[in-house]
Amino acid sequence: MPQKDYIGSKIVVKQKLLTFDMDELYKMLRTWFEDRNYEIVEKDFQEHIDEKGIRHTYFKWVISRKADNYTKLTIDLEFNSATKDVVIEKETKTIAQRGSVEVSFRPYLLKDIEEEWRIREKGVVRKFLRELYDKVFGSDKFESYTKKLESDMQAVIADVKTFLRIRRFE
Repeated sequence: MPQKDYIGSKIVVKQKLLTFDMDELYKMLRTWFEDRNYEIVEKDFQEHIDEKGIRHTYFKWVISRKADNYTKLTIDLEFNSATKDVVIEKETKTIAQRGSVEVSFRPYLLKDIEEEWRIREKGVVRKFLRELYDKVFGSDKFESYTKKLESDMQAVIADVKTFLRIRRFE
């Protein structure tokens, strides 16, 4: 089984009481990662409307990009929103969503993705060799991958915050 090395802690972007286009935010997130050659796997999607007419939307993505045959840059993304549809009348009628949004990001390196160093029943030696490889031979490589993933995280978080600030209706 591949090994997860988490980078920092979960980062959460929250906005309350804003009016925005949910479809545009979803498309922006998907496009942002696809443009940078990340693969997106949607693990979960739930949407329901409660008795007050509030739409609750939740989805979880596992976003990854292969760095080499041993490592993947990976981000777990969770999206939560509680919104109501509203009609915006400017030049044309537009349906938007008003409510709260929370997007969380959890970055990590996924190592031994092809399970070449898989630990078997008597795999103490294999575990030692994998740890030795990670610490001695791969440390510079993993450090550069960590910096790349941190850089991508800062960029996507800045873009989400900018989107929620600029692309909203008032």
